[in-house]
Amino acid sequence: IYLKELKGTKPLKTSIFRNERKFRVYTISFPELLNIIHLNPFLFREIYYQRTINNIYLDSLELDSFFDSVDGYSKRMKVRVRWYGDDHTEVISPKLEFKIKYGHVGTKRVFPLKPFAFGKGFSKDQLTKSFDNSNLPDVISEAVRYLHLSVLNKYQRRYFVSLDGRFRITLDKNMQYYLLRDSNNSFLTKRSEGGVSVVELKYNSSEDLDANKIVKQFNFRMTKNSKYVSGKSSFMNTIA
Repeated sequence: IYLKELKGTKPLKTSIFRNERKFRVYTISFPELLNIIHLNPFLFREIYYQRTINNIYLDSLELDSFFDSVDGYSKRMKVRVRWYGDDHTEVISPKLEFKIKYGHVGTKRVFPLKPFAFGKGFSKDQLTKSFDNSNLPDVISEAVRYLHLSVLNKYQRRYFVSLDGRFRITLDKNMQYYLLRDSNNSFLTKRSEGGVSVVELKYNSSEDLDANKIVKQFNFRMTKNSKYVSGKSSFMNTIA
């Protein structure tokens, strides 16, 4: 699917373009990271509640999305199915998401999906049935039909917002990855990043100056990070 083909579709949600600064942190414990966030002069407070995020990443047979990210193309897109909470035999409120990046800014287009069966033996057929029943725009339905299951990603996320509401931070831990194929998945091929946390600072592009002040209080460096790339890369030697 080309990025221009998304224009004119009517998603459930289209987020505004925003900057995302990402940090993969190895050397600081999770409690220390929480302390750093709470002590930031922009007075971040926790919102929502910690929840498990599940992503099924879809890609072409040639892994176009994967290699676009690895090669650092300025215009790129990832396609995933996302839901929240622990695993169940049926995913109740899944969303189809197109995460679009233009250079250093990005946005999402989100489409609601019908529930689908999930568990041992999971295959693309379950997702295809959901796509077919979800009243997706024609261009979206046609595009995802030719994508393939790639990686399942799971992690726990906590959410924070600055006192003035201009900045958001998410803090992820316990990243797990499962290699997916189009049929009969047993979820036995697994990788974990138990000692890694991912911090993301999210804000409108006009807020760069104050974003720099926030980052100055972090004693770790910004890094390039893609959970899909991290997961897929970890399986490269096992892909037949």
